Amino acid sequence: MAPNTAAQKVLLSVQIALTLALIAGSALLNASLTNAYSIDFGVNPEHVWSALLSPQPGGYRNPVFWEHTAASYYRELLDKIEALPGVASASLSDNIPFFNTGYSADISVLEGGESERATQATVAGIADAYFSTLGARLVEGEDFERASLANREPSVIISQSLAHQISPKGSALGLHIRIGTQPDRQRLRIVGIVHDMDTSLADLNDTKPFLAFIDFWQHSDLQGYPALLIKTRGNTLDAAVIRH
Repeated sequence: MAPNTAAQKVLLSVQIALTLALIAGSALLNASLTNAYSIDFGVNPEHVWSALLSPQPGGYRNPVFWEHTAASYYRELLDKIEALPGVASASLSDNIPFFNTGYSADISVLEGGESERATQATVAGIADAYFSTLGARLVEGEDFERASLANREPSVIISQSLAHQISPKGSALGLHIRIGTQPDRQRLRIVGIVHDMDTSLADLNDTKPFLAFIDFWQHSDLQGYPALLIKTRGNTLDAAVIRH
């Protein structure tokens, strides 16, 4: 009986050790989740729905036609969606928040030289109402405009952290920046500064990433397969109504 008793003791010890390990792991997971919920990401995506759009029927069969009609098509689409019962706001973006959040590019300030104020930021293309749809807020300046203004100066909205980085002694509002090397992004006027926000979750310790948002309406290359974001007043969205 002694050998069996010894084996039973070993098995009991192993079970106790595994139980303690599971309890410890559960406690750590719970602490991690509690910590994650307490982090301010600068957004409130509650009641926000997203969908990836395709161009209007036949759009890509005639790229020249699509390039000249996409903006008006999407303006009308947003107007119709926002007129639906239960919809609070709607916007468009070239990325889906928390899934793919843009690309990294060099940012240079054009006024006063670039040497010490060049940095790197995440760049995303967005339409008007993007921030209000995601529950973020502008702290300075203004949002992009949905109305078609042919002579409007190319514009950009940046995060507070990036604004402080490129203009630590004063407001960055009204300055001009260069983003990357694309020709249509070489002189963009800062028209707004948004409260720091994080929709990538790549690093939970970095909730203030450098962000630059370019105007969806001013760049035709953003209008191919945009993401549609809809904020509803309740917990449901009638997808059949949206499709029609």
